[in-house]
Parts: sequence; structure tokens; C-alpha cells
Amino acid sequence: KDEQVWKALQVLPLSPAVFLVYRMGLITTIGFLFSLLALLLAPLLPIALWQAFALSLMSAASAPIAALTIVAFADNKIEGITAFKIINMLLFLPALSVFFPTHLFYLLGCIPVFWTYRLFAATTEPSSFVLLLGAGIVAHAVYFVLIYRVFRNRSYR
Repeated sequence: KDEQVWKALQVLPLSPAVFLVYRMGLITTIGFLFSLLALLLAPLLPIALWQAFALSLMSAASAPIAALTIVAFADNKIEGITAFKIINMLLFLPALSVFFPTHLFYLLGCIPVFWTYRLFAATTEPSSFVLLLGAGIVAHAVYFVLIYRVFRNRSYR
């Protein structure tokens, strides 16, 4: 936003929405492929191939949410770096749920990456895995829609 790149992007032959889909799709695809490779080449957990695909998808789904959050709320580079650090802390917070086995940690379910952590923990229980996968997809979709609306309202003014 500092260099007014958004104004320059608006003269491209692509609409801003198409450009955004391209960029979000690219980071999601790269995140998915690297996550899948990591799960298959360095098997830390005994998981089935379909579980590796699901875990990779859930891991990659957080990338566009984080990117849009930074762009939606930061007005310059300094605010962007600050937002990035806050997002990193929030993304780490659900990891603590692994160390505190109680039902209170489901309060962290409002953070989409929480469901990814829970999904990793449920790889040995296929019925729980599918339920957590569904909850994670819903959580990521809701957050993406909400943050996209904030981004659209702030960027297109």
C-alpha cells in the first residue's frame, strides 16, 4: 500500500478479483504441495494417503486467510510486519491445546488453524478425523469469507 501498487494492478487486463484468485490460488497450491511432500517424505505419523491429502489441504487453507488478514488491516509496511507477528502468535496458540487435554481448548476453535492441529492429533481415529475435517473446512471457509469482506471493503474504497 505504501507504493500504491493496488492502483497499478487495477490497470491490468485482469479484474482485481481474478488477480486475487490467482495469487491466493498460487499460495494455497504451493502450501498444499509442500505440506503433502513433508507428510509423505518425512512420515512422523502413520497416516493414510487420504489423510495426508486432507491434512495438506487444511494446512494450505490458512495461507490465504493470513495473507488477506495482513493486507486487509495493514496500511503500510510497518503495520504489515506487526500484523504478521500477531497472526503468527495467534496461529501458534492452538498448538498449546495438544499439551492441555481438556474440553476447554475447544474455545480455541474460533482460530481456524486449531482444527488443523486437532486433525493431526486425530489421525489414528478415522471417525473423529472426518468430523474434525468437516469442522475445519467450515471454520476456514467462514474466516475466509469474513476476511475477504473486510479486505474488499477496505481496498475498494
